[in-house]
Amino acid sequence: MARTQERISRKTLKEDGLLNFTERAGEYVQANLNVALGILAGVAVVVLLGVLWTRDTRQKAQRAELNLSTAVMAYASGDFEKAVQVAGELQTNSGGTDAALLVKYIAGVSLLRLGRFQEAEQSLRAYLESATKNPFYENAARGALASTLEAEGRFADAAAQYQELATKVPEPMSEDVQIDAARALRAAGSVDQAKAILQKLATGNTQAARTARIELAILDTAPTQK
Repeated sequence: MARTQERISRKTLKEDGLLNFTERAGEYVQANLNVALGILAGVAVVVLLGVLWTRDTRQKAQRAELNLSTAVMAYASGDFEKAVQVAGELQTNSGGTDAALLVKYIAGVSLLRLGRFQEAEQSLRAYLESATKNPFYENAARGALASTLEAEGRFADAAAQYQELATKVPEPMSEDVQIDAARALRAAGSVDQAKAILQKLATGNTQAARTARIELAILDTAPTQK
């Protein structure tokens, strides 16, 4: 076979751009070994801090979840003051965690039970504003908010909340929520709207249908407001 290619000489190798770059890089590291070691040590510290931060974050979340459980148990046992207290401490000490978000609902329903309606509304709305991050209590919070608005005498707003909730929950719960909406509408003076909802529910033999028929009879016999 004819020799059509020259053998690559050492000089040719030295002229290769990649090899020259590698050679220069090696010389640089040798000349700046202390700096290079310092950089490596810095990277190691950053990695270590990352591990410690992850561990601390995990521990923070675990503590927050424990406090959330405490708030839930306090609410379940009827100690609403304690539930509100624990909820406040959790939000202060563990803000940004899922537990800190969820406990806003627990605080809201506890405040509702205590008759502190404006505070309850604020807490429930605060949860609902971020409920997409953790929707575990979303439907319950909407129902509690509607009840809070009713308690405040804001019947039209309460009816709107009930009607929105009715679109999000399955049957037969949806029918019960619509009954609540009709009650709030009647209290708001929107009798025709209340009747329209009740008439749709009145057919059938479900509990909601029987309740709707009773409510319609009450409305039909009630004196007309002038």
